[in-house]
Amino acid sequence: MGNPASDGQDQHHCDGAGGGAGVAVVDWCGVLGYASVRLNYGQYFLGVTMVYFAPMELQTQIEKLEARIAALEKMLDGGDATFDTIICKSWRVVDKDGKQRLIAGTFPNGHASVLWFDKDGKLRIAAATDADGDAKVSWLDKDGNGRIIATTNADGDAGVSWLDKDEKVRIVAATNADGSAGVWWWDKDKEMRIDAVTRDNGSASVSWFDKDGKRRIVAFTLPDGQAGVQLVDKDEWVRISAGTNADGTVELP
Repeated sequence: MGNPASDGQDQHHCDGAGGGAGVAVVDWCGVLGYASVRLNYGQYFLGVTMVYFAPMELQTQIEKLEARIAALEKMLDGGDATFDTIICKSWRVVDKDGKQRLIAGTFPNGHASVLWFDKDGKLRIAAATDADGDAKVSWLDKDGNGRIIATTNADGDAGVSWLDKDEKVRIVAATNADGSAGVWWWDKDKEMRIDAVTRDNGSASVSWFDKDGKRRIVAFTLPDGQAGVQLVDKDEWVRISAGTNADGTVELP
């Protein structure tokens, strides 16, 4: 993955009244991005006008700009808005203090990414797509540790992982292209404690594990209507088994 924050990339400093990150006019590409200028039409455009026009021309220019602003607002609020294409290898947005807040880039291999930074310049969200169809979004905490990762793969699989403050995986939820799905929980020592799955054949099960990672309880259902519960001792021997059969009969220990 390339680094869109490398030296020599284009940059625009937005001095809108809000002071936060936002795209106003991407002038380095020579294109007006209509969808991005809604920070504050009046203050932004009038501020630029006051720099370049003599006082005697201000009123005329203000009236023209106000008419144009009204037309743009009408178009973006329900009219037939048109959006120009901005062609750049990458771009970034900085706040009023010059701090980087947003970076977006596309790369020759088909990869594209967007990065969001907090007011202290720390990366907090990263989103990326690959040419093969994979995509990923990651959320980081203020210490730079990944806390949530969501992915989709070109083959149809998808998953979300939750990590603790030490970046240990604690929960994973996933779906597969074949229709199976599962949720798994781990403790702080990375031992799996709960395993819940559904399979493409219609069966489903939930397993509970002890602190040593040994399976102790299993509950399951089968496509033919059978269901059961098994209790296992610490040596992994089944000690209690109870179930119901497809014909309605019940099996007890």
